[in-house]
Amino acid sequence: YDLWKTGDAKPVHMTIGFTNYCQHKCPWCYINWQQSGRTSLRSGNGELKRKAINADDRLIEAVGEAVDMGLKAVTIVGDGEPTLHKKFINYIEKLKSMNLDIGLFTNMAFKKDEILEAIIQNVFFLRISLDSANKEYHDMTHGNNDFDNVIENIKKAVDLRKDKKFPIIGIQYVTNQDNYKDLANAAKLYKSLGVDYMTIKPQLKNELNPNHKDNTLKFKDAYKYMREAENFEDKNFKVYAKYSMFVEILGRTYNNGTYYKKCVATPLSPYLDEDGNVEMCGNLKGRGFTMGNIYKNSFYEIWNSNQRKSCLDKIDLKKCPVGCKLDPLNKTLTDLLKETKLGDSNKADGDYLRFQTEKKKKYKEVLESKKEKIHTNFI
Repeated sequence: YDLWKTGDAKPVHMTIGFTNYCQHKCPWCYINWQQSGRTSLRSGNGELKRKAINADDRLIEAVGEAVDMGLKAVTIVGDGEPTLHKKFINYIEKLKSMNLDIGLFTNMAFKKDEILEAIIQNVFFLRISLDSANKEYHDMTHGNNDFDNVIENIKKAVDLRKDKKFPIIGIQYVTNQDNYKDLANAAKLYKSLGVDYMTIKPQLKNELNPNHKDNTLKFKDAYKYMREAENFEDKNFKVYAKYSMFVEILGRTYNNGTYYKKCVATPLSPYLDEDGNVEMCGNLKGRGFTMGNIYKNSFYEIWNSNQRKSCLDKIDLKKCPVGCKLDPLNKTLTDLLKETKLGDSNKADGDYLRFQTEKKKKYKEVLESKKEKIHTNFI
């Protein structure tokens, strides 16, 4: 509604980071140019002993400031493995006390049961980066000899959740030329573990990493194996093969503005990194789109600053990296806004009321069927 009225909005969801340290060495990791810890020449940062950046209590305080502005959910990601932060449990408990919905991306390689217990008690969804069905591929794609530990943690997570609806537990499989033929085996394994879903997406190359591995996989080659993985679907296990991403992303570098001419989604879902920087989105990090830093200003001040407005104005989709997480949201918003000019208050109000009526009806149907687990706060 704010976008209809003004072309801008306050954040509904925010991606936040706890640390840039990671115990894995994934050669395809999109943000390993930002990482410390077990880096190698593959990381591209050129600093093998780079000191880790760990968030402190100020980050949680800044999230609270965003909550006062209307924030509804956070997804904990960052430039490293968030469960390695010494105050991980304390922080997710504080975030939960703010009545936030919490999502977590993790490699699931931690070794403390209390971390897993805190995750199951506090998060809305748990998404695991695994990208393999066996130790051989996991060693190749994650650079660490801990596949058995990861699988054991997934089993424990499913057992701890028992018959409760939440957290939703899913596994992401990022594909490249090395691992795409194992998709069906992965689907079979993940289903046997009792998780809710598997997501299949292509590996993306980050230009900011000079040594980042290229993805030479072709969609026509991956298609057969994605279809085989989908054969394992049933009412309790879903396979989300992101065909549109494979078609639109492989072989391309930039968004190019082919579907929409302006990015309107970024105000709804910014990034707050472990170093305190507030970023437009994950794909624009390191490219001159930092809106401010919470160690210098409050979140409210950053959000209402000329710097943020400047960042919004200078987004050029022809130079924007392809594969942005907000791309699907941008397409949805573009379709919604097509017939309603920004600032056309009377028409916007009418369309908004009709949209709300349709949304409530659809949401009620979903809740009654209990076939899907969705939440609008993660947009």
